[in-house]
Amino acid sequence: MSRENQTQYGKSDIKKNIETYGKQLRKAMSEDERESLGSKWSTLHFKTLLGLESIQVTRNNGGTGMKPVGVILQSDIDIDDVPDIDVKLDKDTGIDIEKDIKYRKANAGEEFALSYYEFMFLVLRDEYAAFVSYNGYKAVCLSTKTAEFLEYMNEDGSFKVREGDNNPKGYYRIKLPTPTITFVKVKGKRGKVINFGSIRDNNIIAIDEQVADKWRISEEFKDDGYITRFLELIPEDKRAK
Repeated sequence: MSRENQTQYGKSDIKKNIETYGKQLRKAMSEDERESLGSKWSTLHFKTLLGLESIQVTRNNGGTGMKPVGVILQSDIDIDDVPDIDVKLDKDTGIDIEKDIKYRKANAGEEFALSYYEFMFLVLRDEYAAFVSYNGYKAVCLSTKTAEFLEYMNEDGSFKVREGDNNPKGYYRIKLPTPTITFVKVKGKRGKVINFGSIRDNNIIAIDEQVADKWRISEEFKDDGYITRFLELIPEDKRAK
């Protein structure tokens, strides 16, 4: 069906159609498939967000703060296929799902760093179903502004994604939904609601430091290649030599 013949949807309509189609998919799952949803969230533990002080961004409360760029996790079990994506690829450049995503192994018990998009592609898998553990609670959630990267989505699940701004020859990069990592309220053992507050206020560490009037990745992280790569996000004119 041509784009001209598609019903024109706004973001709220797209969101509604996504939710409707999601319910249809869940209903069509086998019992085993439904049981596997979220079956491993408790094995993957959130430690902290990673931020760059050199890049200040506006907060929803009107203030400013360091730009969140990544997250530290720890798994109880080996994960053989943790997504590995160039940190310079973002919601505008887009990602070629087949060519831009490589994989690495995270060993059980070891902390490992991920970018926001690597985190997204990991925890959207059925076994996590967008949640990971924090202090033993199902309290850290991934959400995405999905409507931003779809040109349209119909009630039957047919859709078209927006192409990325940077499509090298042989690549098909698509724009990505904006990932957000938040705490959600949970109930304790006695039914009392636990509110962990703002994840960006209480659980983020800066990974860069200022040297004179320039910035570099902090010395404590210099031996972790999956953290030092975030240097590429600091504007070149701000980087220390």
